[in-house]
Amino acid sequence: MISRRKLRREALRLLRQATSAPRLLTEFLFATWWHDRISRPRQVRTQGDVPQSAKIAIYLIYPRHGLLDTHVESLRYILSRGYSPVTVCNVFLSQKDRKRLAGLSYRIIERENVGYDFGGYREGVLSIAGDLPALERLVLLNDSCWFPLPGSQDWLSLAESAGLDYVGAASNYGIDAPEIDRFRELDWRYDSTRHSFHYCSFALSLSSRIARDPKFLRFWRRYRLSNQKSRTVRRGEIGLTQWAIRQGYSHGSAFTIDRLDHDLDALDSDRLKEIVNDLVIPEHVILNDKIEELIGEANTKGVDRRTLEKIILTAVASQGMAYSIPQYLIDRQAYSFLKKSPIRLDPRASRKTFEIIDRLGDAGWAMKLEAEAMFKEGVSRDRVRPDQNHPARLVEFEDERPKSATEAATSSVPHRSCINIAV
Repeated sequence: MISRRKLRREALRLLRQATSAPRLLTEFLFATWWHDRISRPRQVRTQGDVPQSAKIAIYLIYPRHGLLDTHVESLRYILSRGYSPVTVCNVFLSQKDRKRLAGLSYRIIERENVGYDFGGYREGVLSIAGDLPALERLVLLNDSCWFPLPGSQDWLSLAESAGLDYVGAASNYGIDAPEIDRFRELDWRYDSTRHSFHYCSFALSLSSRIARDPKFLRFWRRYRLSNQKSRTVRRGEIGLTQWAIRQGYSHGSAFTIDRLDHDLDALDSDRLKEIVNDLVIPEHVILNDKIEELIGEANTKGVDRRTLEKIILTAVASQGMAYSIPQYLIDRQAYSFLKKSPIRLDPRASRKTFEIIDRLGDAGWAMKLEAEAMFKEGVSRDRVRPDQNHPARLVEFEDERPKSATEAATSSVPHRSCINIAV
């Protein structure tokens, strides 16, 4: 039987769709046309100092407050793995930042912020259209995550060695999320054949077979831009994944959760409590309240292990693996990525993300500085409020900053179960 809450949510969704229909039709018909004919001529394109190679990484960034050290670290990692970065900036750069990026990029594209990440990816792909048939590998990356995390696995090399055409670092919508009050009924059957299943767009690695497929370039030329996030997910993340699956390309993720239920079943109750306590749940009040309730019960009268397992699985089904269980993925799989947006979306999610960064020690200094700035901006805009467990973290960390990149790379990192890579 369908719950009253679900019926009400569906009714509101239909009402919103009906009232927004004229605007959606206008965007569908004219947004891409306007961008290609009006906005694109205003772009600034710069040839960088990095020579072209047979492997290209399109790296999308949004440096609203200037180029950050974390951008530079990511680019150095990309370069160290033999990729030529096409850096797409969804904002126009200062001359100083443009010069700095040129030393780390094969090409720089500065554009208006239209179409989220897939709008920027589209410009990057179309700018190398003539080079696609000769590529050995094409990678799409963006700065919605910090990467590579200190002590993490080398995702670019993992993706190449997977022997697959389409490789992600995370996947979503492989299972239906249950109503929170029925989370104990969740039956974990993660299925990549579901119509909305997709690999997350923050990290995608594509083979030469895909790059040289004329239908791949056609996908991008026909892609319809949108400044509405859900439509970008549907047309972009879901759309590109489902296109690759329909074409018969092999696909997978370098980090998997297909057997997450079995993995959790092998853990003891204390470890399960740690994972529940570390869950990051941005913008889902009901789920956050349930997690806090269970944590309180676990610390007083106790909670059975099956309940702990089910709430972890429900969190992943509801929020996705990259958002919900980053610390677990870091501990178990030496995960390479950490989502940034929880810092400014929710007090508890912000607190938990800061705890993960703090565990990285000095090696995470650039992430910490960026996170502090994001948190301060979130507070000033009333987007995130400190709670009693997360006082205003508006402290400057200049004294903690290593004196050099070498010191950061060689510092001792209290990072559980992770392997070190040279970046």
